[in-house]
Amino acid sequence: MQIEDKEAHHWLVDLIQANWDQYLSLWYRCNGMVHGIDYVEARHKELQTLRQKVTQEYGLYEADPFIILRAQSHLFDRKSLSQCL
Repeated sequence: MQIEDKEAHHWLVDLIQANWDQYLSLWYRCNGMVHGIDYVEARHKELQTLRQKVTQEYGLYEADPFIILRAQSHLFDRKSLSQCL
């Protein structure tokens, strides 16, 4: 019986390892899609996100300039959206 137990244990360890390998492969792939595979791609994705946020904030300000204090309105009035992007 000990031989069968060792074989079952070895088989179970191999199965768990295969599951972990598959999980890590999927995680790296998804992480790369979200954050970028390398430094350059990650910076590009970050820049895209920042541009979307700036566009959204300019849209909110144009819809209602009183959403911020007048003292901070120069942040939006000094440069147009196209100049910021």
